[in-house]
Amino acid sequence: MKSEFWIWRSNYEPDYCVVGQPANVPKGFELSRGISRAQSWPADLVCRMREEYPTDTRLPDSCFGSAWVIVSPAVRKILESAADSPVEYLTVGIANHNNETVASDFSVVNPLAVIDAIDIQKSEVNWNPIRKDLISRCKSLEIDPAKVPENLEIFRLRHLEHTVIVRSQIAEKLIAARLVGLALQSPASYSGG
Repeated sequence: MKSEFWIWRSNYEPDYCVVGQPANVPKGFELSRGISRAQSWPADLVCRMREEYPTDTRLPDSCFGSAWVIVSPAVRKILESAADSPVEYLTVGIANHNNETVASDFSVVNPLAVIDAIDIQKSEVNWNPIRKDLISRCKSLEIDPAKVPENLEIFRLRHLEHTVIVRSQIAEKLIAARLVGLALQSPASYSGG
């Protein structure tokens, strides 16, 4: 792997469910800002399989369809054993198209470290016209390694709230596990969105 950092992405996989984000999460925006939610996380929170994909019901390792990073117990185990970073794993269930809970042990990955490590000039960013501290688009995403603490293996980037970054050591372990739905993206190919 050439890049030191990788962007967490999930891919649609045929036959595997696409999940929606739960609607009744108090202060759900905090999940994109690195704010701890462990104390106030609803115990019975469930993501439902999206109706637009009625035949896709298998459970992936990295769920497609939500702005959150939602992972299987297998992914959580890899992250917990490999990443010594401030991260919360918030339990969430998965419900099928009949609203029956088919899994209760998935997790929302909530990295608490937010790092101001984007090289704004090299990334050639376009700022969001409404929230002027957020990036709408960029030519590519250039992360300055000198601004990321060496022991930090999973984190968020300031100015890109929903973007979760993992170091190449973690990315290699995830790729080696052949996880369904996981698609890590090189920052050089990122342009926003």
